[in-house]
Amino acid sequence: MGDVVSIQEAYGTAQGALLKFNPYGYRVNINHPLIRPLYERYKKWKKIPHGAALSDEERFEFEKYILEKIGKKDPGELERMET
Repeated sequence: MGDVVSIQEAYGTAQGALLKFNPYGYRVNINHPLIRPLYERYKKWKKIPHGAALSDEERFEFEKYILEKIGKKDPGELERMET
C-alpha cells in the first residue's frame, strides 16, 4: 500500500504554511497562524468583504506574493513554517 495521509494533512489544515496535496493547485495554507493575518490584510487591501473568498486569480496573486517573500528569507525560515 502507498502512504496514508489524513484529510487534514491532505488539505493543509493540520499544520505547515505550505500545502502538499491541494486539488485546486493552491500552495499556501491560509489557515496557518503566520499566514492568516497576511491573508486578511490582503483581503482588506483588495476591499474584499470579510466573509467572502478570493477569486482564483486573487488567491494566486496572494500566493505569489507570499512565496516571493518566503524565498527572500533565510532558508531555515521556510522549514520552521512547515513544522
